[in-house]
Amino acid sequence: MNHNDTIADRVLPGPLVARCLLLVQETHKVVSSRTLPGMVATKRNAVAAAFLPEGRTLLAAATSAFRIRLFLWGVAVVALVLSPFLTWWLACLTVVALIVERTIAAKERGFFVALAATLLGAEMLASNFAGWGDAYPSAREKAMIAFGLHIDADSDMEWLDFYLPRRAELDADMLKTFGPD
Repeated sequence: MNHNDTIADRVLPGPLVARCLLLVQETHKVVSSRTLPGMVATKRNAVAAAFLPEGRTLLAAATSAFRIRLFLWGVAVVALVLSPFLTWWLACLTVVALIVERTIAAKERGFFVALAATLLGAEMLASNFAGWGDAYPSAREKAMIAFGLHIDADSDMEWLDFYLPRRAELDADMLKTFGPD
């Protein structure tokens, strides 16, 4: 699969994802991103992410990063336990494994932030927040399918509620900044 195939498979418009990513990143400068894996792991969100090509890619990356982290923890423990019996240099392997694990943990958090932005963007499309659904009707239809076709004004908007809890108080000018150009 080449790069152009990946771009063609995307459902969410680039400007929407960029705005959502900025909002999510700014939010998580204040609010811890540790809750994101639990939020994504719900049935509704995991299925929605799996239905979106960009969400599926991010979910696979986050899962792979987690598995690599588990492996590195195992390497660190085994090296630490064996180092007194074999050679003290194995203790150095523990340190290296933990440094690499922390680096991968930061990447994993980045994947979950991007996944949250993807799901937020899909909710914005599906619910026609700030006119995104009207601007991209085919993407809206795909986002609605991802969320199970039952998005309306009374639906639970988990991601919008989390990142824009007081969106009903936004005036028209502020709402335009969230909308498509």
